[in-house]
Amino acid sequence: VTYDGRRALEVLKSDSVDLLVLDINMPELGGASLVQLLRRDPEWERFARIPIIVVSALWDVVTFDLDVQGGFSKPVRYEEIRDTIRELIGPP
Repeated sequence: VTYDGRRALEVLKSDSVDLLVLDINMPELGGASLVQLLRRDPEWERFARIPIIVVSALWDVVTFDLDVQGGFSKPVRYEEIRDTIRELIGPP
């Protein structure tokens, strides 16, 4: 668990990650920028297909042009996000 996009990149370099859940508004490097970096930058090519779920207070209002597998408006219902994660990577 990290609280900003730059730290998320550090974690991705050193840890095995099956799925990302990102907020659009994160300090240092926002969620939208992080998704674009992971999807398009050759340095992060190994994460081009990792499932990503985005959470945003504006999800219902704004259409984000992001290559993500799920999106939720805050507040997120636990059951909804849990079910989406299970669909994407299977049960724990």
